[in-house]
Amino acid sequence: MKYNIFNADIADYFTRYLYMEDFCSMYYLKEINRYLENVNIKEIEIDPDLMFAYDFIKDTLEIILEDNIYSLDLIKIKLMEGKYKERVELMFNEIGTGFILTDSEKNYIENFINEKIMYNVISSEKNKLYDLLVKLDTEDYSNVSSFIKQFVDEIGDLNQQLLMNNKNNDPKKDLDTTSDEDMMKSLTGVIRALRAPTSNIRTGLQGLNSMLGGGLSVGRTYLFAAPPKTGKSSLLLLMALWAKKYNPEIAEYYKKREVTPVIIYITQENSLNETIERIWSYIGRDLSELKELDPEDALEILRETILDNAGIKILLYYRENAKYTTSEIEKLILNTEDDEHHKVIMVVHDYVKRIRSIYKFDNRYQELGAIVDEMKTIATEYDTAIVTAAQFNRDALRGIEDAADKGKMDSIKKLNKSNIGESILMLENIDIGIVVNKETFKTGDQYMSFKRIASRGRLSPRSVSIFHQKLEERENTMRYIEDIDSEPKYILDLSKECNLDDKKTGKNKKVYKKIKNVNV
Repeated sequence: MKYNIFNADIADYFTRYLYMEDFCSMYYLKEINRYLENVNIKEIEIDPDLMFAYDFIKDTLEIILEDNIYSLDLIKIKLMEGKYKERVELMFNEIGTGFILTDSEKNYIENFINEKIMYNVISSEKNKLYDLLVKLDTEDYSNVSSFIKQFVDEIGDLNQQLLMNNKNNDPKKDLDTTSDEDMMKSLTGVIRALRAPTSNIRTGLQGLNSMLGGGLSVGRTYLFAAPPKTGKSSLLLLMALWAKKYNPEIAEYYKKREVTPVIIYITQENSLNETIERIWSYIGRDLSELKELDPEDALEILRETILDNAGIKILLYYRENAKYTTSEIEKLILNTEDDEHHKVIMVVHDYVKRIRSIYKFDNRYQELGAIVDEMKTIATEYDTAIVTAAQFNRDALRGIEDAADKGKMDSIKKLNKSNIGESILMLENIDIGIVVNKETFKTGDQYMSFKRIASRGRLSPRSVSIFHQKLEERENTMRYIEDIDSEPKYILDLSKECNLDDKKTGKNKKVYKKIKNVNV
């Protein structure tokens, strides 16, 4: 019995899904094909437009599923060999390089297919169920026990078929690796994520991007640990500004989908006024100049430089110290994405010690570990990157200061997981943990050193684990030299850069001193 409906709307859904620009699921292509096989052709052949749509979709599926051809150009050539040559030409003029579907549109079509599969399963069993219900109504059975058993068996079979055909289970939680269909659906999600530009949100430093495996990724959580007064808050703010500045392909990706990508920056360390001052300094302007400008003129300068209204949007929030839990992060994401035309791709939080867990802990060490765990859950649930920071503990600070006093080189190499202030539990749930330390040499060269101390997930074998970024003096402060559009400004081995000849020993003695309280 042919029971599936095929109309103009369904034809449009299927065509857009088949020819969408993003990678589509082979599982759903097969299910669309199954759906079409259960359409009553006699009901649509009286409508030439609908019949063409049916044949166009069915022939496309045959080329993909049977001939294993995926190129748009080759599919078009194959379809042009059929009876609809002129109409195929017009269709491909409309398709272009592929339809742009939002995530909600893809989910809608896939859910529609799932519902139809479930409906078809129920419809295929309706006669058996009807016969059983007639027996119940007419008492046409030998005894109650036999009827109950027959009915329970039939309902059990139906339920099993529904479970087997229900592909709405969360692929992050349920995956049968022996099932090709389950694996194809899961791999589709992985491939889509890897192909999306948000799989690598670039920073302004080539070395940091290499350390991160290409950049920040949505669904992951990052922790930077640094000594007090070494530019921890400035680095976090820069992560947000760099994400906006150096990722035009992300802005373009979402623009095609009529969505604005958003970065949420939450500070519990500095006021919003201080944050604006830092942004003003970042664009290379002096605060004395800002003091003399009208607000309108200052805003125009910011719009022309870093805070333009196009592309990626940055939302700044100040929340008081210790008065909010991690649920505030989730709330801000939900409020932002309440508008379906906004997608939060990144949350920057300054910093982890200032926020509380949603649970009550007597032990602060356990609470800090729980806070990072909750951030990771939010990052995964809302498909966003979360970046935060922590401080070194006293032992680490003493080690850094002793190394500086003794003129020892490269103290970043000796920093590890045990040097994270207050709670090593934070590193158990983090995707990537990085320690940061500022070092300055007697030669006058100054560097910010980065060392990856924890990582989970994909990283290239060629990604660096330690690098040292050159700093430069501007406006009486030390700043990172951004090197995305230039030659790398970082080195991997400080000893090669800073060896000085020691005439007493005849050996190369590596000398440096640490400069404290330099804002970066």
